[in-house]
Amino acid sequence: MKFLHTSDWHIGKKLYNKTRYHEFEKFFNWLQKVIKEENIDILIVSGDVFDTISPSNRAQEIYFNFLKNIISDSNNISNILITGGNHDSPSFLEASASLLKSFNIFVTGSVSKNIENHIFVLNDKKNNPLCVFCAVPYLRDKDIRKTEDLENIDDKFIKNINGIKDFYEKTGDIAFNIKKQNNLKIPVIATGHLFTAGAKTFENDGVRELYVGNVSRVGSDVFPDIFDYVALGHLHSAQTVDNKNNIRFSGAPLFMSFSDSSVKKVIVGEFEDNLIINEIEVPCFQKSALITGNTEKIKSELLQLIEKNESVWVEISYNGNNLDSDYGQTFYELVKNSCVEILKFSNLNIIKRVFEKSEFDKSLEELDDIEVFEKCLDVNKIYDDKRIHLVKLYKNIRNKYLDRDKE
Repeated sequence: MKFLHTSDWHIGKKLYNKTRYHEFEKFFNWLQKVIKEENIDILIVSGDVFDTISPSNRAQEIYFNFLKNIISDSNNISNILITGGNHDSPSFLEASASLLKSFNIFVTGSVSKNIENHIFVLNDKKNNPLCVFCAVPYLRDKDIRKTEDLENIDDKFIKNINGIKDFYEKTGDIAFNIKKQNNLKIPVIATGHLFTAGAKTFENDGVRELYVGNVSRVGSDVFPDIFDYVALGHLHSAQTVDNKNNIRFSGAPLFMSFSDSSVKKVIVGEFEDNLIINEIEVPCFQKSALITGNTEKIKSELLQLIEKNESVWVEISYNGNNLDSDYGQTFYELVKNSCVEILKFSNLNIIKRVFEKSEFDKSLEELDDIEVFEKCLDVNKIYDDKRIHLVKLYKNIRNKYLDRDKE
């Protein structure tokens, strides 16, 4: 039996308001070919199917077209398993679950009141059992612990860890009993969408801490030994947990930020006598570059990119001596009429100047975002009614963003 593990598609994600639909379509066309060439029996998607809880019509179209193409293609695949992540709306994912189930596409967006609903046997096209599957989505705070008054951070940490471990232990016990009662000699596969201790992340990768107080980074010990493979999502670079070959994050198939230099992969596993893992590298569907330096360095690297005559998205972090906030226009003019597109320009010295001129006795790490915004207003000598209006606008935008992320 062969399975393919992927996660964190984040369909609909933008980079600085630049849509990426062409990348998603290219990825799914590539993935369909891999599934056919590798003779995959089971496709596993471990959360964050979409980037927001209200995906655009185009994002939905890409998602359903991929599922349609997979089940209509003449390949070996017999089951598709999709679990929800912290970016996904459980109700939206599960809205089509009943229909998709008729095509052996099983969607689990949230925790069921009956934990037994999360564990079932998957069969091949000839109705032979392939594996016992434990479909565990992102476990929300309400799923794993009861909130009590006057809890401190240590209490929350212990309750979160114990709640996650308890859920997986109960899941594992049910899987064990299914195998025993039916005398099945097949593997047990589980999913999860969580943060692990010692995990590798990168700057601006969009990976959020999942529980209050930035706690509950679990270790491999929360997963019972009955699990032959644990297909994890949430982290955006492919990696194992505690160096265990059978507990893995597949990572996101597309780069999540310009600082994301990780090699993108999907994981193909095959159960014979033992578990055999093959990491397949995902092609880059949109080239990108992060350029940091002074004027000469930035111009030199931009000219090199222009000469290649390939589509490249660029983020520039300028650290030269010019403090003009509009200085980036120099670089925009340089790439004009080329295949190079600058998506963001930051003048790092403007940020530095804000803190040098401020008498506020805090480091950047100690300030919240509203304080940083107000410090920028101070440096630019914006006061009175205009200041009040700008702060109000900023807070409105900020609150809308935070409200979007509550799910």
